Amino acid sequence: MLSQLALARDVPISTDMWKANRLDSTQLVVLILSGRLEGQQLQQLRESLAREADGKRLVLDLKEVRLVDQSVITFLADCEARGTWLRNCPGYIRDWIDAGKSGEAAESEAISKRELDIP
Repeated sequence: MLSQLALARDVPISTDMWKANRLDSTQLVVLILSGRLEGQQLQQLRESLAREADGKRLVLDLKEVRLVDQSVITFLADCEARGTWLRNCPGYIRDWIDAGKSGEAAESEAISKRELDIP
């Protein structure tokens, strides 16, 4: 589906540390993120994503992302859980997202066992 993306426009969105280019089709909005993403930029990134999605399926292309911190990993995991596609996600970011999911599942299981008084 993404290979058939008809580019209606390519609009740069940028800050000092990261940049996004918007590729728009009739059904998808692809934001190509690049650079360094850190927690202090998340509010601006959230606002950009909300503005750019415009009721369409959102895809975050992470191929050119070079550095992220833990708050960005949590943010990306939340985006993915809400249906955003993470395209070209670097292996280390995918590993951290998956590790967070595993940790949440283990924590949830431990809480359930405590509630049922199971050792």
